[in-house]
Amino acid sequence: MVCCFSPERMERICQASMEINRLLEERSMEFGRLSMPSRIPYGMGAYLCASEVEEAGFKVPSCSRFFKKVLENMGYIWRHPDIGGLCDFGKITEHGNFALNVRPWFQKNHLQVALDCAGYNFSISQMLFRDRICRSLTDLELYAEDLKLILCLWEETVIPEIRRLFGDTPKWYIHSVSSDCYVGRVIRNQP
Repeated sequence: MVCCFSPERMERICQASMEINRLLEERSMEFGRLSMPSRIPYGMGAYLCASEVEEAGFKVPSCSRFFKKVLENMGYIWRHPDIGGLCDFGKITEHGNFALNVRPWFQKNHLQVALDCAGYNFSISQMLFRDRICRSLTDLELYAEDLKLILCLWEETVIPEIRRLFGDTPKWYIHSVSSDCYVGRVIRNQP
């Protein structure tokens, strides 16, 4: 594969990748100290449940149907038409022209949510929730409130740092997201 960036530009991208990794670590610790609607701290919650309520016969709903209602008001669009790849709930940021993608899914009665952010020369994937137990609609509603808070914080505090480090994505760029998220985050350059 031939790289279209100069060695100097590649060095700046590598430095920016290391700095954004450090920043995401710091933000995760800060978010973990906040009071969440579910009372489960950010970054925690594997195999924890938000409420003591257990609805008899509760079955988790369709992710797309449930989260469409939750994310629509925040500007996230199911299968965003301007974002290619594996887009679930997409949004293109007003400042920076970055593609955000929220990927919620259930494994049995456990909720997982990942966030992808991509631009011209970077891609970031971060797990927001891992293995949160859903035994009632109340649990899901509390997790949805957590998600809205985290996404607002991410857009207010992380996106400006991404812009500072990587610059704005050109208007001509065709957005695409991929699903390569593990616990934590993965940064990869896209020269």
